Amino acid sequence: MTQPCMHVRCGHKGAHRIPTSFKMTSAQGDAHTNDVDVVCQSEPSTYSLDPVDYLPNEILCKIIGFLSVEDLCHLAVCSKAWRNVTNTNSLWLHLCKLRDWERFGTEVDLRKEKPIHSTETRKWGSIPTFQAESVITGDCNVKDLAPTCEWKEVYMRAWHLDRNWSEGRYREHHAYLPVRTYYKASSVASDGRTYAAGDYYGFVRLLDFNSGRFLRKFQATNSTRSQILKIKRASMSRKTKTESDIAIHHMHLKNDIGVAVFKGGMLVFEGSTGNALRRITPSKWSDFDRYLPRKSYFEENKIIVSYNWLDFPLHIWDISDLVEGVDNGACTETILHTETSEDNPHPEASYHLLGCHGHFVITSSLSHPEFLFWDTRTPEIIRIYKGHKGNVSCGHLDENTIMTGDNAGEVKVWTTASDVCMKTLSEFPPEVCLNSHFHHRRINTVQFTDKVIVAGSQSRIVVWSRDGILLNMEDVELRSTSICNRLVTCTRSPELISVWDLSTGKRLYRHEFELGLLDLLYTDDTRIVVQVGYNRLVKMLQFW
Repeated sequence: MTQPCMHVRCGHKGAHRIPTSFKMTSAQGDAHTNDVDVVCQSEPSTYSLDPVDYLPNEILCKIIGFLSVEDLCHLAVCSKAWRNVTNTNSLWLHLCKLRDWERFGTEVDLRKEKPIHSTETRKWGSIPTFQAESVITGDCNVKDLAPTCEWKEVYMRAWHLDRNWSEGRYREHHAYLPVRTYYKASSVASDGRTYAAGDYYGFVRLLDFNSGRFLRKFQATNSTRSQILKIKRASMSRKTKTESDIAIHHMHLKNDIGVAVFKGGMLVFEGSTGNALRRITPSKWSDFDRYLPRKSYFEENKIIVSYNWLDFPLHIWDISDLVEGVDNGACTETILHTETSEDNPHPEASYHLLGCHGHFVITSSLSHPEFLFWDTRTPEIIRIYKGHKGNVSCGHLDENTIMTGDNAGEVKVWTTASDVCMKTLSEFPPEVCLNSHFHHRRINTVQFTDKVIVAGSQSRIVVWSRDGILLNMEDVELRSTSICNRLVTCTRSPELISVWDLSTGKRLYRHEFELGLLDLLYTDDTRIVVQVGYNRLVKMLQFW
């Protein structure tokens, strides 16, 4: 049912009145502030025949607690008194919790999310910007109306944002990359505000999204001028970009902290300024500078790097002190390494990084149907999981659950407390698996939330409920996925960005790119950032 507008300023006078002695207490949920109890007064001489006016306070609170948001909005326009009754923090905090919107009043403040200058509005000319005048504040010149309570404002803003995502209302913002930044880029990253590009010669360039202004160029590696010139000459002779030992292989940008990973080390820097925080290089007895970084994660202040040489251990650096701004802070290094044993006969192929969460990491082999579960604090193997038909190719985990995909087109669900498989989900029917090439069946990515499981292969994306019920399946060539308040997918064929509803698994809408889509760079609660191929264009879709 369509919800009515919650932007109610006042109600007509003289409908339902509440006795002078009436005082609201908490309805449902936890009280947020002491001002949730609103005294609604009327003239003592007023006589009402409405029995609701004389119900005990506790009963009235319970009745209001059962009302839907739509009913509460209708009730609020009956009179000023009823508007005050429904304008309580405890009531709207409970409603925010039901929609998983509590974080918009604790972690994410939509009042501080200012729309950047936009070049184009999509969705039939409607604008996604929230109308701030719908919220009554103490500065509003509205007589006798109390300000909108804090958690009702949170609900109003979150509801508006949810509608923007569901209906595809957004503004487009374009930023064109400098020619040198685009053609020399070997790895890119974005945090939604800054664009960072590492190049083949060990340099990083920063671009500000809001202004489109080039910020800074700086060297991340310790390469000498002669080394750089040698690579440039080789590249010019081949008339194409070439893989080099001094190239930036991976870029990360998160919460104003940037990480540039290259052969032999990495640079940690401030994302908005490029100021170096720490250049991490191999210790005297380490030889990890001999190998090219294959895959890297930057999660929870930890940098995890795996290498192209599969028998070379994973390296983990904890940079919490750098992130928190501690002077001369420590940068702790941990190496994951295992030796041959009866439980693990294939140590030389056990360092393919699948995923990480907190202190836990999962790794696999590219030639054996098993994966390892590590505790980085020890660092030791907690458990070896076996049971896949094909080689384990991807994975995702949280505190309690591990999900992995393999080359045979299957997703398996495990717990962190046991090596017993809880559930197996198949992307293809058995008869298709027998006749299709393994590259088309291989699960390249698997992610899950508390509501859905998402898996993608070279030819298909599948969405299941957490109970294993198939919700949706589409034949597309999946490039990457990201989950925020919606599932966002980037596909190669056709080249488009799609937004999916996590509760139903249905695709809400899609955005096609005429010039070709290069990559999905960033998503959060209010925006999507993509790089469009072959014309130096970075595009932001802003839903707020």
